[in-house]
Amino acid sequence: MAGPGTTRAHARDALLALLALAALVALLARQGALDALADPATALVGIGGAVLIEAAFLRVPALGHLWERPVAYLGGLVALLASAAAAYALVGPALVAAACWGLVVILALLAAVVVTGRNPLAVVLDG
Repeated sequence: MAGPGTTRAHARDALLALLALAALVALLARQGALDALADPATALVGIGGAVLIEAAFLRVPALGHLWERPVAYLGGLVALLASAAAAYALVGPALVAAACWGLVVILALLAAVVVTGRNPLAVVLDG
């Protein structure tokens, strides 16, 4: 069963993901580029990227310990938003849309962990 610290960490991570997702969707909307979210290749890149990042966290516990530091999770949020804005300026909306899909995956994984007590990706990786 998850303890209070774990519950707070899940809530924190969900809030950060929601804030980032809202900011990125707002950027796409402001630029009239919401249609980028409907591109299957973009979705696949975002989903695949999120799965790879989550798998890295599951396989390398030290990454999870680093993520518990405020400088890591707040810095991660700032880095994501800054790199998404730069990507939009350099290559257009595709990478921003991919990041949105990745954040949706992270939110889905967090929801699954809260409901079931286990990360479904961990179940797959552990066989």
